[in-house]
Amino acid sequence: MQFHSPAFDETAKAMSGPLLMDGGTIRNIGIVLGALIAFLMAGRFKANLKITWADFSGYAFGGAFMGLGSRMARGCNIGALYSSITNFSLHGYIFMFFLVLGAAFAIKLFQGKLDLCPMYMPKKVLKEDITYE
Repeated sequence: MQFHSPAFDETAKAMSGPLLMDGGTIRNIGIVLGALIAFLMAGRFKANLKITWADFSGYAFGGAFMGLGSRMARGCNIGALYSSITNFSLHGYIFMFFLVLGAAFAIKLFQGKLDLCPMYMPKKVLKEDITYE
């Protein structure tokens, strides 16, 4: 099977080179390391090593497919935001506005319904005493 698309040709060229020679890869590694450092400095990072092999394989395959998809698509939210803002492009600021607006809407919509980031509770407060409004 052959593809004759300029976008596919650029993707194939980018994927054939060394991964650590790509500026986007270095930027993404920096973002992950920066987030890790911020969590460590805030004292909110706790490693939970109670992972089953089924969980580990699911996370590994999911991460691999997300990485492959973002490389094949030649971009992601990080690229659309940071690359355009550093190039002083108006669409980066428009993207940032709607990204923040969507995040605020999702927080209001799912507040109290998801337990992805559990609330900090002092030891003296019981779970039954907490009411969600």
